[in-house]
Amino acid sequence: MKLNLSRFEMRIVRWAGMVMTVSVSACSVAEAPLTEDANNQEATPVALRSVGSQVPGRIQAENYDTGGEGVGYSTRRGDWGSAAPRKDSMDIGGDIAASGGYYIGWTDASQWFRYTLSVATAASFTLGFVVNSAWNSAVHATMDGVDVTGSVTLPPLAGGGYHTVPSKAFSLTRGTHVMKIFFEGSTPGLDAIDVSIVPLVVVPPVVVPPVVVVPEVPQTLNLHGHSFTYNPSMSDEFSATSLDTAKWISPYKGGVQRLNDEWECYTDNGTRVMTSNGLQLVGKKTGPNHAAADCGAPNYQSGLIRSTGQQKFGYFEASMKMPAGAGMWPAFWLIAGPNAANGFAPTWPPEIDILEMVNNGREGPFQVTQFLHGCGSDLDSSRVSSWGDYPIPYGTMNFADGNYHLFAAEWTPSQLYMYVDGGLARSYNFNWDMKSPLGNYGLVDPSSCSSYDNGPAELIVNLAMGGSWPGDIDDSVLPQALDIDYIRTYSY
Repeated sequence: MKLNLSRFEMRIVRWAGMVMTVSVSACSVAEAPLTEDANNQEATPVALRSVGSQVPGRIQAENYDTGGEGVGYSTRRGDWGSAAPRKDSMDIGGDIAASGGYYIGWTDASQWFRYTLSVATAASFTLGFVVNSAWNSAVHATMDGVDVTGSVTLPPLAGGGYHTVPSKAFSLTRGTHVMKIFFEGSTPGLDAIDVSIVPLVVVPPVVVPPVVVVPEVPQTLNLHGHSFTYNPSMSDEFSATSLDTAKWISPYKGGVQRLNDEWECYTDNGTRVMTSNGLQLVGKKTGPNHAAADCGAPNYQSGLIRSTGQQKFGYFEASMKMPAGAGMWPAFWLIAGPNAANGFAPTWPPEIDILEMVNNGREGPFQVTQFLHGCGSDLDSSRVSSWGDYPIPYGTMNFADGNYHLFAAEWTPSQLYMYVDGGLARSYNFNWDMKSPLGNYGLVDPSSCSSYDNGPAELIVNLAMGGSWPGDIDDSVLPQALDIDYIRTYSY
């Protein structure tokens, strides 16, 4: 039965009130013309359909395969219709969209249309259904009998018009494939199907920074006008994702969590952080009171690392970036560790402070301080250095300027040379082998100098917070961090 012309015109009027225009894919295939024979039946298939629609590209909905009901389409009504350009199915109306073609209208649930595709290259594809619809409807597509899209909802568009509804992605191999479009509801007008290749997302390779390995061969160092040879003894570039516990431990000796009259407690609670630039010792506020607290409930926490190895004499250096906040007290120092030479009971002094910096409004960040605690002709024979006795101003450089600075010490049996950024800051006559009477802070028995072997030293780096020397902590700038790029040591 053919479509009554007056009924067809009525339907066109109904659609005219809800037509909409929306941009669609830029990829398109030119619509081929259709011809009719004298019996008002479709003649020879157009070239586009005889070789398969080329994809990626746009397939006009009216260019479904030939063969009639049950082959090229299924409307369950047989061959009927009288609207141009096809006379073998159902309503094909003039397309009001910019393409100037046609659309398949007044579709019903379970109807389908078949399209033969010629795929130029294997890839992942999506379908874009170019539709006009006044009500919620849905479609799905199969490729070679397999559902590749699942149900695709076609929502109405406010104000009417055409819009493109995408499907999920699926894969096709190169060659010929058969696509069927199934309607799951009534009334959507299908104008075209855009078959598009899913762009390939290129994931850049993960660049793993090279691990810098200090060669285990003697190194010739040129310092303060003379050259000498040292052997690398330990190096940590802090390039791993976690702290190397074969080289570093925490906390301080005997489990001590706070030194001097500092306000913080040394913990491993997010205070030793590995970053892409190295290790951060982080100082932060964790309690309510602006004062020192019991380490069972600390108000401030910070990080400390202590070397597992011990060394007597040699060259020690660290590249570090200083914190800027008031009350911060970063330090890089050597102290006698428990070892066989001292009966696993080291005394204090001696101590070598390669770096200390405080920002208390009087000292730092425009100077760094280096201390010695022990015996030597440059120290009072009856007293070790105490706070502030041997500060080393280093010009007017702001050491908390956000840059890395190099701090180093060359330790020989009788002398110490201190370096800042490669320049000699101070040299001392110094004797490590000495003993202080227990409980007599800062006082040295002159007869004890050179009479006691303290053995090798441990290396410690820590970020202290608050106390009588660094002063009050500026909570507003917390957290602060001491950034460590690397630490390297050399021995005779």
